[in-house]
Amino acid sequence: MFKQNMNDILSSNRPNLLALFFACLSLYGMGCALDNGESQADPEDVLLGVAEQGVGGDPNTGNHLRPACFWDHGAQQTARDLSAAALVGSTDQLPPMPYLLAPDTTGDLENCRQDFLEVLVGCALPVGDLVEDTSDDNAVSGYKTYAGYVGIAPDWKTRALNATEKAFITGCMLERINALGMLNPILLQGDHDVLEPDDELLDLYPIVESTAWGNLFDSTVTLNPMRDPEEPTLPAFGAFVCSHLDTCATIPTLGRTCYEDGCGMTALGSCDDVDASCQANPNQAACAGRTNAVSTRLLESAVVCD
Repeated sequence: MFKQNMNDILSSNRPNLLALFFACLSLYGMGCALDNGESQADPEDVLLGVAEQGVGGDPNTGNHLRPACFWDHGAQQTARDLSAAALVGSTDQLPPMPYLLAPDTTGDLENCRQDFLEVLVGCALPVGDLVEDTSDDNAVSGYKTYAGYVGIAPDWKTRALNATEKAFITGCMLERINALGMLNPILLQGDHDVLEPDDELLDLYPIVESTAWGNLFDSTVTLNPMRDPEEPTLPAFGAFVCSHLDTCATIPTLGRTCYEDGCGMTALGSCDDVDASCQANPNQAACAGRTNAVSTRLLESAVVCD
């Protein structure tokens, strides 16, 4: 499905940050074509089952992280800053985040602050943990509250993130990028205790779609968080994605694609080919962090293949 030469990408010493993103995106992550009759489905029984078990998918938050919101330099700088210390104080309130877009931002980046924090907190903290953004205050409802769900880094509330947590949170967030924010249930999977679904969930989400990895927190790419947020911006770190859907020939529909360089990730083609190449030469640029990647699984009804 990808037109780039994987070996050229893998052997590069710096990520090809403007490559085509994987041609299939889901709302919580990346996906293949949706059946027109299934695209807006909200299978309550499916989502309830995932929610009760508290693993992988995230039915309790909006799965709608747009590329512009994720790659905004203010958001990227905020993530770097937050990772260096405890996420909240004793009152469970987030620290000042001067570079993050304002709560009342309008236009193409409307709700980006809320979407970014929702995904970040949802990936990092477990069910039951709540944090407040005191800069987002509503006269009626009070401070904006964000809920944990996946639980990759439960100790972030009291200390800085470690390297493993940074990698898995990055993968979780990358798999939740969607070009236009269209809802699609997914299940996350990875080599982490909270990303190991049981057999019932694996059977419910049988389609292994994609795997993504990178490290948004420790990148040394120079950021300009004070730039005009409406101006185009280059990706702030090397993010990679590979496909497990080698036999799926259907072009995605319903706006679930990131054409050209819109999603900022480097598409490497088949995950099997990537793994074979990294095994033969693990020092390649795109192989770093591959073992701490996060994969997306889809409902069988979500994929249409020729």
